[in-house]
Formats: sequence, C-alpha cells, structure tokens
Amino acid sequence: MNHHDIAGLHGTAKAEESFEASSAADEEDKILDAAARLVADGGYEALTFEHVADAASIPVAAIEEHFASRHALASAILDSEGASMRRAQQHARALSDVPLEVLRNTYRIVGDNLATIPVVRAGVRLATEARRYFPERRIDPFRTWDQFVTDLLEQAKGAGHLKPGTDIVAATWVLVAVAMGTRDLLAFRDAWSEAPTRLHDSASAVIALISADMP
Repeated sequence: MNHHDIAGLHGTAKAEESFEASSAADEEDKILDAAARLVADGGYEALTFEHVADAASIPVAAIEEHFASRHALASAILDSEGASMRRAQQHARALSDVPLEVLRNTYRIVGDNLATIPVVRAGVRLATEARRYFPERRIDPFRTWDQFVTDLLEQAKGAGHLKPGTDIVAATWVLVAVAMGTRDLLAFRDAWSEAPTRLHDSASAVIALISADMP
C-alpha cells in the first residue's frame, strides 16, 4: 500500500467519524426538541423516555445512548434555556449600548424565544414548577432577572438617563414582575405568540415612567 492509499484511508476514516458525530448530534437535538415539547405542554411529569421515544419516533435505547436519566435530559433542557437567555442579553447589547434600550430589547428578544423555541418554554416551566428536583442548580428565576435589571438601571442612572429620585429597587421589582407575570399569563392563556409584543410593550411602559429622556 503506497502513501496515497494510506492518506486516502485516513481521509475516509475522518469523514466517517465526522458523519457519525454529526448524526449523533442531530439525533440528540431531535431528542431534546421532543422532550422540550412534552415538558412545555405537560411539565416535568410528562417527561419519560417512553413518551420522548414516541414523540421523536425513535427507540428508547437511542435516548439512553445520549442521556443517562430523565434528570439528565431535563438538565439539558435547562442548559439550553439558560444559554438562550445569555444569547438574548448579548444580542440586546449588540443592538444598542444605551442601558434602557438594552433592557427593552432584551424583553422583546426573550419574548421571541418564548414564542418560537420550545426548549425555552420548557426550561422556564421546569425552573418555575420543578426546581425542587434540581437542588444542585439553585434555580432562582427572580434572582437572575433582578440582577440583570438592577445592573442596567444602575448604568442608566450613571449615564443620567433616569428621572431624579428614581427608586431603582422598586423599579427593578416592577420590571421583574412584568417579566415573570407576563410569562405566567401567557402560559395560562397558551398565548405564546403574543410574547414578543407583550413583553416589549410592558417593559416600555415602565421604562417610560422612569426615563429622563421621555416627556
């Protein structure tokens, strides 16, 4: 066997490994999507490997190759939802460097994610209804939103964009309540398509009350 034959064999092996890795990743994504839709509609109790297998049209054994347990699968959903939130914040900062605009844009982008990405709705539902099953994560949606909003309002105050005397603690509470309350109302009405507009407009109404740049 000459050098070119050996090189060809190596190239073929690498191509096969790449294909197998891609196929495995695609299968894992398919499983995660099916699991997320089940959780988004039925909560953590709806998440079983049997239900996921039916929804994804794959054998239970295929799921077990990717996830060791129901807890591991739900954890992957939470990881994906958390990553989507970080991307939303990054995207909002890329659109503007004005703190109040970053805040407004984040609410709209999170709304877009809730409306269009099942794993985001599933992660939110797990975080609010099933966090006791994940003590290792110290899940606290309020704390996450509270820190994010407080930081932006402090930045806005430093830049002179808030009305004098604005109570940042109170304003943060209202904005966090807007985010979490709107989410709960949308879930109750199964009206996720309204999420981008509802979150953006509600946040904008609060921001208008505290912004020094508004009439």
